[in-house]
Amino acid sequence: MLKSLGSKSSSDITNEFKLRYTDQYLSTVEEQGVHLQIDYPDVDRDLNRWLLGRFEPAGWKLAGALTPIAYIAWSLWLVATGFALLI
Repeated sequence: MLKSLGSKSSSDITNEFKLRYTDQYLSTVEEQGVHLQIDYPDVDRDLNRWLLGRFEPAGWKLAGALTPIAYIAWSLWLVATGFALLI
């Protein structure tokens, strides 16, 4: 498996791709040669504990209040910077 492109020479990378190359097209009907298994988190048990938590409602209220203020401040800064660069 390719670890890092920076740690291998270009000939090593080329040889590795040649070894992995196949002329098989991916099928939508038959069994695939590569399988991907992902363990999806249980939302109630895994995500609620550290992503949402007990401060979720307050966090959304804070984000809803700060977003328009940040947008207006950013827009004013861009306009002021544009005028300063023109002068």
